[in-house]
This record gives sequence, C-alpha cells and structure tokens, in this order.
Amino acid sequence: MSATEGVQAALPAPAEVEVVGARRRSRGSLVRRALLVADVAGFVAAFLLTQLIFGSSGAVDRIDIRNEYLLFLASLPFWIIGAKLYRLYDHDEERADHTTLEDLVGVFHLVTTGTWLVFVVMVLADLAEPDLAKVVTYWALAIGCVTIARGWARALCRRSPSYLQNTVVVGAGDVGQLVARKLRFHREYGINLLGFVDEEPRELRTELADVPVLGSPSELPGLVSRLEVDRVVVAFGREPTEDTVALVRALKGLDVQVDIVPRLFEAVGPHVKMHSVESLPLVGIPTPKRFPGSRAIKRCADVVGALAGLARFIPSSRRARSPRASPRRRGKNPAPGIRMLPRGTWSASTQIHAPRRRKAPPTAATPMIAVGRSVRIAVRKSAIGAWS
Repeated sequence: MSATEGVQAALPAPAEVEVVGARRRSRGSLVRRALLVADVAGFVAAFLLTQLIFGSSGAVDRIDIRNEYLLFLASLPFWIIGAKLYRLYDHDEERADHTTLEDLVGVFHLVTTGTWLVFVVMVLADLAEPDLAKVVTYWALAIGCVTIARGWARALCRRSPSYLQNTVVVGAGDVGQLVARKLRFHREYGINLLGFVDEEPRELRTELADVPVLGSPSELPGLVSRLEVDRVVVAFGREPTEDTVALVRALKGLDVQVDIVPRLFEAVGPHVKMHSVESLPLVGIPTPKRFPGSRAIKRCADVVGALAGLARFIPSSRRARSPRASPRRRGKNPAPGIRMLPRGTWSASTQIHAPRRRKAPPTAATPMIAVGRSVRIAVRKSAIGAWS
C-alpha cells in the first residue's frame, strides 16, 4: 500500500462528504436574480421619491405625468443592460469576499452615465426641457437607493443554502492547508469545504484532521460532477507544472470557478493588476507613488496647524494667568474714610491691620492652566521646527 492510499484509507470516503445538495441554482444564479430585482426596486424608488418631491414640474414641461411614468418603465431594461455591461452581476460568483461597497463605483458610473445621457438627448433633440434640479435629485437618489437595495439583497442571499459553494482544494501541502484553514474558519465567504485533491498529501494539521483527501488530481473532473463542486482552488504542490496546467484547462469546460494561488502569494496584494507581454500574463504589483510637491504640501499643513494652535491657546492661557483686579486698582476704596495701608503693616492711629494676602487654594482651573502652558510650549516648538 502506497503512502497516498494509506492516508486516504484513514479518511472518510467521498460518499461521506457533506455536500450541499438538492440545490435548484448556484450562488451566481441566486445572486444575479436578487441583484436584478434590487436594481429595479432601487430605480423605481428613486423615481417615485423624485416625483413626490417635484411632481411634473419644469420651465416648459411638454411631458405630462402619465408619459413620464411610461418613459421610465420603458427605460428600465436599458438600466439593467448597462449594469450588465459594467459587470455588476458577475463578481459574487467569482470572488468569495465581494461586498456591496465594492459595487459603489460601478453604480455611480452607471447612474451618472445613464442620467446625463438621457438629459443631453432630451435637450438636443428638443423633446423636453427637463428640470435640472429634478434630474440631479433623481441621480443622487438612484445611487443611494440602488446601493442600499443591493446590500439588502446580498444579506438575504447569504441566508439561503444555495449561497454556499462546494469547494475543493488541489494540493494538500502547506499552502493548500493554509488556504483550506482560511476558507473553513471564515464563514462569511460562504464556502463549504469538501476536501483536498492530491497525489502525495502531507500530514494534515490538527484543525483540518477531519477534512478528507478525495483522491488524485486526475479524478477531479469526475468529482466536480459527482459532488456538485462550484469552486476549485489550485494551490501549488508537488505535481509537475504541466499536469497542473492540463488540469486547469480541463476544469474550464466544467462550469466551475477556478482560483489559482500565485507562487509569490506573500508579495502579491489584493490590488494587483494583470497585463500581458506577447500573450504572456504578468501580475503587476503597484508601488506607492508620491504626488509631486507632497513634502511642500505637508510642510505647509504643519505650519498652518502650528499657527492655528498658537492662535487658539495663547489668548486663553493669558486670560487664565491674569490676576484678579483688586479694588485699589479699580480706583475704589473698600470703605469711605479708611486709608489703605500696605499689606502686613500696623497703624496705631487707626488700629487697622492689613493682613497679608493668603495664597489661594488650588482650584479646578489650576491643572488646566498648567496643561495650557505645556500645550503652548509644545505648539511653539513644533512651529519653530516647521519653519526651520
């Protein structure tokens, strides 16, 4: 018995694997339908809110309210076609971590392009004179309503069993087990990990001990149809590169999503760009690019902030330190006919003793004065450093 057969014999058979079965549709089909309904609901809500705010108004409105509703209903298919051209229905099946926030740029472009295209056509063709304020209101409401509706649709889809994707990892080495651990313990991805496919699997980690090795890579096409696999993650292992390339090409015709772990995955981030040189695909890693004059802009911001701090704290600290005006400084005696004497002196004729002023007990403002003084000194130092 070989090492592979020994490992597979100690693990559950493919028939015992927990499969999300009896599914009428895949994640892509489920989410696409939900997003389509959400887009229609968002555009309708934006249109009704705009009509509620403005009604059929305009400088010279040649289209009555009934025709506006008919034209809007006729335009809904074009909005859906535009969303499809922007690929707003394809990312959920391709990427496990796709969110509604990532759709915001596409929704913004779609609504902006469609709204202003209709506005320009109406004006140039002299079909109507649309109210600019009304158009801007619909544009803003459509962006917000469509985005919110898409978020609700995805939240509902994640509760459905059809949202889960049966996934197989090719390669049970260190990288393959790392991918499997991340997919298994992050339920927000909606991944149902079926097992590994490897010719020479390594010993599994403790947290993956119950994940089976389903077979060799050559058996994967049969496993895809038998276990209703939706996603295959190819992690490089000990198999020859030619065999892995042939396996990926065979999976392309099986209606399954294929993800490939790059060799230098530690250096590749989520914002890489794909380009090609003579049909050779290359992964471009973006480098941080400094804006021209960024140092000067930062220095100016530091100086302005330091000056603003000086202008804010210096007057308040001076008011806090200013002594309280005494009656003598105000030019008034405390009592008529009584001569004011220096403090700590004695007059036998008047028998008036001027006691020395006692030091006032610390109040709640005393720590604030010290803090203000420290802040003022720090701001001055930062201003001197900024100018130097």
